[in-house]
Amino acid sequence: MAEGLQSGRSGRIAALLLAAAAGVAPLPARADEAPAVRETAARKEAPPTAPAPEDPAARRRFARALFFDLRGRGPTPAEMQEALGREAEEQVDRMLSDPATWEAWLDRELYYYLLIDRFRPTSDRVRALPERLALGAGTAKEATREIVVSVEFNARNPGNDTFVTVVLEQLLGMVVQQKPKVLAAGKTLYDGKTERFLGQVGRNQSDIVRIVLDQREFADRFAERQYRQVFGAPMPKEALARDGARLHADPAAFQALLREWLLSDAYRARTRIPRPKDDLVFIRTLWVDLLGREPTFEEFRNSRNALLALSDPAPVRGVIAQLLLDSGKAPLPAKETLTRPADWVRSRFLDLLGREPTRTETEAFVATLGEYGCEPKTILLAIATSPEYQYY
Repeated sequence: MAEGLQSGRSGRIAALLLAAAAGVAPLPARADEAPAVRETAARKEAPPTAPAPEDPAARRRFARALFFDLRGRGPTPAEMQEALGREAEEQVDRMLSDPATWEAWLDRELYYYLLIDRFRPTSDRVRALPERLALGAGTAKEATREIVVSVEFNARNPGNDTFVTVVLEQLLGMVVQQKPKVLAAGKTLYDGKTERFLGQVGRNQSDIVRIVLDQREFADRFAERQYRQVFGAPMPKEALARDGARLHADPAAFQALLREWLLSDAYRARTRIPRPKDDLVFIRTLWVDLLGREPTFEEFRNSRNALLALSDPAPVRGVIAQLLLDSGKAPLPAKETLTRPADWVRSRFLDLLGREPTRTETEAFVATLGEYGCEPKTILLAIATSPEYQYY
């Protein structure tokens, strides 16, 4: 009976959040519309005005977005507090010089190449990449090479046909069925024979990777993938031509490009539009929000595999949230200690949703919390299973 009451309360509060979210920040009319396009259109329609001081809500959105887009998870309350005390440039620089940011970047790259679980590279050279990138001692091109020449990449893509096909498709975006001669030449190199491949002479499997990384198409595809990770939208053609050429000429320019993107007006505009949390971001954020820490390797792997196995992972997301709150490991306050429940509700909104609750929401949550049998975890479950929590 108690579980049923709590479930009913969670449902009512989640419904309230769904209704309230409609007035918080509208979803984009088209998912593929670049934020820069919308921002440009808005500027054309509005008369020029003097720049206004940045409001606290905008500062919070920006700081939260940096954690989601760079760390692959939401910030802890302490991290958010520190970030809000810094100017944008300082916060971006601090995060780009932190190995944890590049550890998250490496995780995304390995996932892109499907090098997960037993196929995750374990060599010292790969494990050293986050530290090297944070110090500016390595480039993204060098990091890609270490990934692709790893024993695990070779094991994941065995044989000349599979290896060459995956390298050409994932690094250059090439449709190998349309380039049979290129594929054949690459297979010849893989087998240890001399051949001309993409305009260069090669003799072995290592040469395949070297030659592919030297192509302008690699720089373009890499830039477009990284831009999409930051903005959640395709890279404009003009920006792709400019930044792809820059990255091709100077592979060490990636960190500077990333910094420019994050400090751009287009990125600020992007943070005003809710962006869906993918499964990987959702899992890490849920652990941070409910348990105050990131998941262990086993916890992350098991949750990820459970979500990836389903066409609609939404119900399982809710189940995972319930399990975490019922695990006894969530730092939940005792209900009787909440002498100022409205303040506690406000802090939960700020930490989990990144915004202030409305007056209606505060009153409804406080009233529900005051009901017999309702505990703080019921409130947290309602927020963590609400539609709004699925975005950032």
